[in-house]
Amino acid sequence: QRAVRLTKTWRYDLMGENYDETAIASNQKGKARHAERSILDIVDRLSANGDGFAQLVDVFNEAERLDISRQKAEEVIDKLNQNGRLMRPTGYDTLQIV
Repeated sequence: QRAVRLTKTWRYDLMGENYDETAIASNQKGKARHAERSILDIVDRLSANGDGFAQLVDVFNEAERLDISRQKAEEVIDKLNQNGRLMRPTGYDTLQIV
């Protein structure tokens, strides 16, 4: 019981009352994880309906419907490209999941 109290006190002192365990483990806030997952889902869905890749403009339009701004969508897409989770198969205007 003492160990549990110490752990709870340590977490409260470090993180405050509303901490997110997943944010600690993944080093990302919940909103960032949601945006990343949403972009991947959009690209996957549009790729399945198209030629195996998604048009960038369509991804932006779908992201805006999910309240993800174009700027945030561009940041997430660039990050996913750098991490090797997305690629641009026919140039800048298309996206595909790796």
